[in-house]
Amino acid sequence: MSTQTAMVKARELFEKFYFGTCTITEKQKIVDGVTHKTEYRDVEILSNEPCRLSHTTKSTANKDGSVTAVTKQTTLYIAPEHNIKAGSKIIVTQNGVTTAYEKSGEPATYITHQSIPLSLWKDKT
Repeated sequence: MSTQTAMVKARELFEKFYFGTCTITEKQKIVDGVTHKTEYRDVEILSNEPCRLSHTTKSTANKDGSVTAVTKQTTLYIAPEHNIKAGSKIIVTQNGVTTAYEKSGEPATYITHQSIPLSLWKDKT
């Protein structure tokens, strides 16, 4: 099997674990044709894109063993060719639950996928 064939097979296998879909919007400069004013508007860059969310929970404990803080890290797994900018709104539906997130960190990009740390979307109106 060639290296290229192996990479394609590896990506196909990884994508079998995409149980969700996402829609991604980002703010883009738009020049109004009538007023010639530049505004920022939400522009959909991906729609119904296969993806997967992963959640990791970490807890911090005191010396006596009691838990002082619990944090949850959410990671988006998606095809590697997408360029998702920081601040993009990412709406993910997985396992019947729809949640809005934003890209909160730089992606780790691989041949088979990219993993992007997410934060819950905070309304920015």
